[in-house]
Amino acid sequence: MNYMKKQADLKNKQFKALSRAIGDFIHYWGFRRIHGQIWSQLYLSNEPLSGADLVKNIGVSKALVSPALKELIKHKVIFQVKSGDTRTKLYEANPDFMSVIRNVLENREFVMLQKVSQEFSKFSELQNSGSKSSLNQQRLESLGEMINQANSFITILCHAGDFSELGELVGPHTKSNGN
Repeated sequence: MNYMKKQADLKNKQFKALSRAIGDFIHYWGFRRIHGQIWSQLYLSNEPLSGADLVKNIGVSKALVSPALKELIKHKVIFQVKSGDTRTKLYEANPDFMSVIRNVLENREFVMLQKVSQEFSKFSELQNSGSKSSLNQQRLESLGEMINQANSFITILCHAGDFSELGELVGPHTKSNGN
């Protein structure tokens, strides 16, 4: 095997490792690993990719990629783009991280938190209307405050600006090879 082929194989292997690592990170946040693998492939690609390209690049089945694509589109993490061939669907990553985070927060976390709020309200009404309970009333009130604060926090995140100030506060976590 010549040097150029070895380099290409090494880059491909390392790219797959990066995709898996991003998939693991995405999995930590409640998505499946395949979502992160697809996103990283699309985000780093010079051009839109088809489902077949993703199957080949990631090394998984079409049955795993197809539903993941639909879910990523639903959350506006990726977009389907026009293709010259009407039979081939092409996809690209949404490059606007903040809109991705907002969409996920609004369509997933906020919806889940609303359900928690509704159930808490129902429970609190029952708790306050009946006889004495064995539950710690102070902690019940504290739980209500936590739920309200979480709702407020998600609302603020969903309606805030571009968060560039946060990047300045946190600072860089890694240095690129170019610096």
